Amino acid sequence: MGERNYRLEAEKFCSEAEQFSRGEFNQKEDVIRVTELSLKNHDRNYLDNLAFNAKYTQGLLRIIRNRANNIEDEYFTKIQKEYTQKIQEVKAQLEELLSGSGGFINSIFNEKYFLITPQALENLNLLCADLGKVKSYLNEKKHS
Repeated sequence: MGERNYRLEAEKFCSEAEQFSRGEFNQKEDVIRVTELSLKNHDRNYLDNLAFNAKYTQGLLRIIRNRANNIEDEYFTKIQKEYTQKIQEVKAQLEELLSGSGGFINSIFNEKYFLITPQALENLNLLCADLGKVKSYLNEKKHS
């Protein structure tokens, strides 16, 4: 029996998730890497949990970006804190997932997503949006 090709599995899975979401991923190559590492080092539940947290951050970010005047300051502050906490959780999950990969991949993710810069945060939000689509696809697969 041949060796399992995690890269090919990840590419196929991400292609299916992208088709399901009817839109291209913003950070497709990195979604494939995350999926591949999740399959290789953990299991699909790890990816499911990461995708859940990523999708949750997107809901919080939507509230923050579309703040209406009728939202009380106290509630808005709570949402901002929750977003910060959840985005840190996503970063920690990604760092844990990457800990088993090579230094090259770690350095790419560190520079692209983990630095404390506006561009890295924007990249992380784009990756979270993609992982949110993955979560929707995983949910659909569970129910069909």
